[in-house]
Amino acid sequence: MGMKSKFTVKRDEDMDAMLPFMSLLLILIPVLIGNVAFNHLRSIELSTPGVAEPNPNQTPADETKKDKMITAKILIEPEAMLLEMIDEETANVEAKLQKPVNGESAKEMFEMIKKFKEQYPKLDVVMVNVNQKVSYEKIVTVLDEIKKPIKADELSSLTEQDKALLKEGNYFFNLVMLPKTVELEIKDGV
Repeated sequence: MGMKSKFTVKRDEDMDAMLPFMSLLLILIPVLIGNVAFNHLRSIELSTPGVAEPNPNQTPADETKKDKMITAKILIEPEAMLLEMIDEETANVEAKLQKPVNGESAKEMFEMIKKFKEQYPKLDVVMVNVNQKVSYEKIVTVLDEIKKPIKADELSSLTEQDKALLKEGNYFFNLVMLPKTVELEIKDGV
C-alpha cells in the first residue's frame, strides 16, 4: 500500500515574467495604504501666546478687527464673576469686567459681549468656568442672561447670509461650560 504520489511543479514562462511585478506590488501596496491613512489626519494648529507681539503704537484697522477671533470667557466665583474678552491669536485680554454674581451684573456682561460682537463679527463662543462652590441658582441666573436670543436686526455685524441661517431670526452665542481649573503656584526649589 505504499503508493507514492508525485507532484510535479510546472514552471510556466508567464509566471516567471510576473514574479518581479508581484514583488513590486508586495512592497508598493502597504506603502500606498500607509500614505492614504496619513492623508486623512489633520494637523493641529498651536497658538503660542506672545509670539506675535502687536505694536502698541499701531491701532488695528476695522478690516483687521473683522477677521480677529475673540472669545468671551466668564469665570463665576461664589462672590464675583469676571468677564474677559480674549484675542485667540495672541491670548491678550482685550477687555475685563468684574461684577458681583447677580442678574443685573449678568445683563451688563451680556451687553458688553453684544458690543464686542458688533466690533468683532467672529465672536460667537462664550466659555463659562464655574467654581464648585457657586450655588446652582447663581449659575442659572448668569446662564439665563447669556443665552438670551439677540434679534438679527440688532447685530449689524451679521451678513445677510448669516442672518438667513438663524433660527427664527434670532442669534445665540455658543456656550461652552468648563470646570474651574486649579492653578498651581510653582516655587523655586520645591
